[in-house]
Amino acid sequence: MVLFSIGLRRTVRTGPGALAVPLLVAVWGIGLIGAGIFVTDPVGGYPTAASPVTWHGQLHDLAFSLPAFVALTLAMLTGAVAFARRRSGWFALYSALSGVAFAVLFTFSELGFSGIDPWASAAGLWQRLCVSVGWLWLALLALHCRRAAR
Repeated sequence: MVLFSIGLRRTVRTGPGALAVPLLVAVWGIGLIGAGIFVTDPVGGYPTAASPVTWHGQLHDLAFSLPAFVALTLAMLTGAVAFARRRSGWFALYSALSGVAFAVLFTFSELGFSGIDPWASAAGLWQRLCVSVGWLWLALLALHCRRAAR
């Protein structure tokens, strides 16, 4: 994702979102790296019985995962505005809908991981749906930029 953000910046050199979207995608990539290095703590009995909060779990959640999810949400919403200004109406709409869906699904997953019903029983599902929306948007962003570069 960090390398993709560099390629994205080189492809979209000027105009609306040319700096912000690649920068936010880079934050997503850095967040993924950090979240992979610092292992999360079990929550709500998933994957095993809940354990005390650890320093690496705190780093995973607060320093990497949360900023990454916020950055990707902002990348989608910023992309929606940028692509609307670039007259890419369908991709602007898709970016806006993806950003809203990503934020809502992330909120549901966080409510679930916090143990709040009715979200707790499906927190992992909400998280995976959220991430799927994000990865699909990134893949279509790459395809859209590739086509535009031709």
